[in-house]
This record gives sequence, C-alpha cells and structure tokens, in this order.
Amino acid sequence: MAIAKSRSHNSYSRRVIAPAMLVVVLLLTALAVLGSMLPSKNGHQPLTIVLRYDDYSAVSNTYLESQILEELDKHQLPCIFAAIPCVTAHGFRNSQPADSLLMDAEKVAMLKPYIDKGLVELCVHGCTHQTLPNKDLREMSEFEGLTYEQQVARLAHGKSILQEQFQCPIVSFVPPWGNYDDNTIRAAEAVGFSIISADPRGPALKESRLLYVPGTCRIHQLKEAIAEARNLPSSNSALITAVIHPYDFIESDVQRGVMTFQQFKDLLAEISQDPTLRFTTAAGATQLISDLGASRFMQASSLRHSSLNHLIPGPLRMGIPNMTYVDGRLARTLLERERVWCIALYVISFLVIAFIANRIRRFLPSQWMVYRRKALIVGYTVVLIVAAYSLYDLEIYALGLSSIVGLAAYLVGNTID
Repeated sequence: MAIAKSRSHNSYSRRVIAPAMLVVVLLLTALAVLGSMLPSKNGHQPLTIVLRYDDYSAVSNTYLESQILEELDKHQLPCIFAAIPCVTAHGFRNSQPADSLLMDAEKVAMLKPYIDKGLVELCVHGCTHQTLPNKDLREMSEFEGLTYEQQVARLAHGKSILQEQFQCPIVSFVPPWGNYDDNTIRAAEAVGFSIISADPRGPALKESRLLYVPGTCRIHQLKEAIAEARNLPSSNSALITAVIHPYDFIESDVQRGVMTFQQFKDLLAEISQDPTLRFTTAAGATQLISDLGASRFMQASSLRHSSLNHLIPGPLRMGIPNMTYVDGRLARTLLERERVWCIALYVISFLVIAFIANRIRRFLPSQWMVYRRKALIVGYTVVLIVAAYSLYDLEIYALGLSSIVGLAAYLVGNTID
C-alpha cells in the first residue's frame, strides 16, 4: 500500500510540478532575454524638446498668441510658429472655393521681434490650410493627392508670401493636419525646404534629404511624454515635439479645449526649470541631433505601426513609446523586445491554460468522456472559425489572438490524457 501511495505521489509530482516548473523556466528565460536587450537607463543626458504652435494666421486669436509669446519670452523657451500664408476665409474643413486672407501688418509686427532674436522659428503651414474635396475627418489634407506640379506651386506661393512679409529665411514645412504624400516630400525639397514637421505616421522617401522633426504629442501631454522618455534608455537622440493649437485652450474653445491658459503658464514655468531638458526649434534640433533623416523616421514609423501594438493587450505591453521620437537603433531594439515578449506571453499563456484545463478535466463527471470526442471536434471547428473571422481583414488583434490561444489551449488540455 505504501509503495502504491509513493508511486501515486511521484506520478502526481511529474504531472503537476514538472509542467509548472517548465512555465516558470520559460517565464524567467523570457524576462532575462527582454532585460538584456536594452541598455541601462541613464538620466544624465538631456532630453530635447521642441514646442510647435500651429495655425498662426490672419484669422487666429491674436490676443491669445500675444500672451503665448509673452510666456515663451519670460521663460526663454524657443518655439516653432507654423504660419498659414493666405488662410481660407470659410474654415479649414470647408472644401468649397473661398477667398483667402493675408496676415495684416499688426500680425506680422507682433511676431517679427521674436523671430529676430531667435526665440521663434517661422515655418510654412500649408498655403491656405483648406482641405481638398472628398476627405473625411481623418484624412483631411491640403496636399495629399495633388500632382507634384500642383504641390510645388502651392508651397512656393506660400513660402514666398511669408518670406516677403517677415523678411527672414524659412527652412521648415508643417503640413496641415500632418497629412501629406510622396509628392509633398519631393515638392518640399524642390521649393527649398530642408525640414518637415508632420505626423509621425506619414510617408518617407529613402532618397530624400529632408530632415524629420515630427509632432509626437499635444501640449497637455508633454509631462506624460517626458515621463515616457525617461523610462527609455537615455540618449541625446531622443526628441519630443509638443504641438499647440489655439483650440487647446479652454478660454479659446470651450468644447475642444484641454487646458486653461493658467495651466499652460504653470507648465512652462515648471519645465523651464528642469536642467535635464533642452528646448530648441526644428532647425535647432537638426543641429543637436545628427540622425533626423528618412532612415530614422521610417524605422520609428515601423515601431509605431507594428502589428505587435494590436497583438499585445495594452496593460501587458513592454513599453513601445507613443510620444517620444526615438532613434533608429533603439526603435529596432524595442521592436525585437516586443516581439520576444509577444511570443513568450502567448506561449506561456497557452501552457498554463492547457495545464489547468487538463487538471480540471479529471474532476469532470464520467459522462463527459462519452461526448468528449464530439465536443473536441466542435471546439477545434470553433477555433478555426474564430481564426478565420479574426483574419478576415488580414489583421489580427489582441482579443482575437487571445481567444484563439485560450480556446486552443483548453482543447489541447482536454485532448491529452
């Protein structure tokens, strides 16, 4: 009897402890690999931050802008001002033919002193900032879809207006809504721009010499973006571009506003005192950071748009940066780390669920065994249907993959005796 109990105990140990130890070993191995993939954090290197104010034009809020300029000057914080040369008179989203308005002498005179002393970098923000026809809210653009010749004409016209009004060179272009296409890149270079500051999801051309200083967050997210960047391995190449619009302020737009002007003032006062931050313009960033070309932009874009963002549930992600423009080398490393974690996460989940299902099956009524084969056939059929449904648009998301892995693991656990 004692021998039988001992054998039973040993058999139980093999069935329970061995799988558990396998899961633990796999988890520890995955964590060790993930930990070795990134260099250690170094908080001593400065983090580069660019502030960008959009939509300065003949129709923008002059009083608000004068207050913003005073605060920037008070704390000596440089800023890009993306100006619309001849803004549409009927609203940005209205694609119907409309008059365009040039900035008056007051508007020019207000900004010019800050440009002259290097606090403000003037950029071209489109020509009229009027969306093209047949664009929905997510695709609005003044340039995307136009021919190369049309885009050259618009950019050249807008640039010449601002340069004549402000009597200063302009090297940076900010596409309205951040939307543009390959022809925009070629046209911008042809017109003489050397920097583009747009949405980080936009296209890039390998042969292009343009430098990219993409917007990475909105102004009310700046502290969150700084915290995110500090959780990454520090680098002189890390860049945050915080975008400001007139409608971000509750005093200017009650419905769309995200912060009061007092909160903005407090934010500037706080960040200006942080010695680990360095503030510059788009042109200044290209002097401080050496690798802002198309290659880095394309690698960072691959990281941002990786399917892994869909495959791993948000709370379980290892930390793909959403508000920091990282260099190409770190982007590749982060992508590999996320891939290893994704594989480890689902493999370990599969083993745990299969093991638990196998243990639970032993406590089910004996009648279950009668229907077991039919139930398993139905179950595997359901897995195939769920997989097909999840892939109907050639993309699979965390919910679909979790469902497939969980159900398949449960079935495998009930298949193995």
